[in-house]
Amino acid sequence: MKPQAFAVAVALFAAPASAQPPPEGSISPISQPSILCDTSAQVQSIVDAFELSPHQGAARFVQLFYTINERGEPTCAVTQVPAAVTAESIDLGKLDVGGYDVYGWIVRIRNEAGEGFYLYLESPMQALKGTI
Repeated sequence: MKPQAFAVAVALFAAPASAQPPPEGSISPISQPSILCDTSAQVQSIVDAFELSPHQGAARFVQLFYTINERGEPTCAVTQVPAAVTAESIDLGKLDVGGYDVYGWIVRIRNEAGEGFYLYLESPMQALKGTI
């Protein structure tokens, strides 16, 4: 396991995004670096592993990062998306990941590069700001 991959994966849960996911049908950049996978099940497996422990979550991410898809790319990676059309999102609710409370969504996105599933996170404080 590469130390950089472990650090990035853990940092994703320590520094959540600051807004709810873009609404369905919007076209925008997704500037918060996060996990992008080929399938929603892959993203969900990483989230499930992180809920057990940061080490297990990072290990699952690294496993999927080193699993190469039919396009010759990792099935999951940490990335920013310069522009994408958002589709539906799956609300993961409140997550307890390594002692951090976050709200999460798996957002289906597509652009000229293809389709993927993006892990979108927000802290409870940011969620509250959105209601005031």
